[in-house]
Amino acid sequence: MNTSTKISAVLLGKLGEAVQNSLPIEKIPAMEIVTNLPALKEQLLRVPSLQEEVVLLVTEQEELTTTQLAELLQQRQAANFFTIVITVATNNLERQQEILALVDAMIVLPTTELVSPALDRESVNAICQTMAYLANLIKEALQGGMNVDFEDVKTVMRGSGASSVGFARAFGEERASQVTQKLMSTPFMKPGQLTNASKVLIQISSGANAELEMDELTEITDAIQEACGDECEVIFGHSQQDSLGQEIEVFLLATH
Repeated sequence: MNTSTKISAVLLGKLGEAVQNSLPIEKIPAMEIVTNLPALKEQLLRVPSLQEEVVLLVTEQEELTTTQLAELLQQRQAANFFTIVITVATNNLERQQEILALVDAMIVLPTTELVSPALDRESVNAICQTMAYLANLIKEALQGGMNVDFEDVKTVMRGSGASSVGFARAFGEERASQVTQKLMSTPFMKPGQLTNASKVLIQISSGANAELEMDELTEITDAIQEACGDECEVIFGHSQQDSLGQEIEVFLLATH
C-alpha cells in the first residue's frame, strides 16, 4: 500500500466491543484499530496530510450521536478524508438519514430482531468480514492491483443511500456460476435487494494456480448486471491472491 495512505477503524459501543473481540487483526494488517473518538481525533492531529485517509466507524446507529460525528469530521475537512460507517439495520430511518448526511458512506447489514446486534454472532462476523474485504479492496485499488482505483470506490459509495455488501467463494469447473448463486443468496443482503441498486462495485480475486478466465468474468458480471437492471452502473476489478489456490472470491458493494 502507498505509505502515505492510512486506514483506521473506530469501534464504538457494545457492537464495537463485540467486533474488537472477534476481529482477526492479523488478516487486516493495514488497518489501525481505535476504540474511542478522542483517540482518533488526537491521532488525526498528529498525522500529516495524506494522499488518502479512510476511517471506518463501527457502531450501532443509536450509539453514535450527530455531535460526535460533527466533532470528528471537523478535525479533517480535506477532500482525501473518507469516512464510512458500518452498522446494522434499524427501523429508525430518520436516524439513518442524519448519519448519512454527515459521512461519505454507510454500509448497513441486516440483523435479527431477537437479540442485540452486539450479541448476534452472525452480525458481528459479517461486520468483521466486511472490514477485511473493504481494507483489501482499498489496498488493491490504491496499489493499482486491479483495474479500478480508489476514485471508483468513492464514486460508488459517496452521495448515495445506505450500501449493502455480499461476498462468496467457489471452486471447480462451475465456480463462476456457483459464486454468483452464493452472492445472490447471501444473508448479508435482503432478497431482491440488488434490483434497487444504483451502483455496484465488484472485486473478483483468483489464485495463481487457476486464474480467472474471460468467460468466467463475463458470466459473473452479466449475472450481476441482470440482477441489478440495465440502469445500474456496474464497475468491476480483478486481482490475484496466491492464497486462493483454485478458488475465486467475489466481494460486491452495492449502493441504493
